Amino acid sequence: MSWVGEDYLVATNIVFFLTLSRLFTFIQTPTSSLIKALERIKDLYLVNSIMAIVYWAGILVTIKYWEVDSFAIMKFVSFALANSYFLYIALKVMKANLKTYLNKIVTPFIFPFLVLVTIIHFLIPTIPFQKGVLNFIYTISIGGFASVLSLVTYYACSSEFRLMVNSQANKLS
Repeated sequence: MSWVGEDYLVATNIVFFLTLSRLFTFIQTPTSSLIKALERIKDLYLVNSIMAIVYWAGILVTIKYWEVDSFAIMKFVSFALANSYFLYIALKVMKANLKTYLNKIVTPFIFPFLVLVTIIHFLIPTIPFQKGVLNFIYTISIGGFASVLSLVTYYACSSEFRLMVNSQANKLS
């Protein structure tokens, strides 16, 4: 729980699934732009239509079981389907296979992600329950600290990311 208080404890599942649904934006955003550039707009219409159908049909089926959590869970499910399609398109255009993609792009994320989760896991008990500006700043600082440390770990683990950062830093100098 966090500085907003125990009244919002029921919202943690919703926030979790909404956050999880955005986890693979690094696939969706560039591939969506690529599809537009390739003038394959019908693919975007198709995937967005499927997302909407899965989202609303899933809510209709699950609302009586999961209640308000259904909205977040179905958003995650619809985004997962869309990201799978976008990944397929990206691999096809790049003429890459899934194994190469996973090794070059996803595998370097694993250790930094574990660092992030571990830090958050150990620091969550220190987050205060009371509302207040200082408690809010403290909570944000924990998230910022964990994110920066995870990013530094990613820099150390990914030669591709390190080359990109160094290249951009050299341009600024």
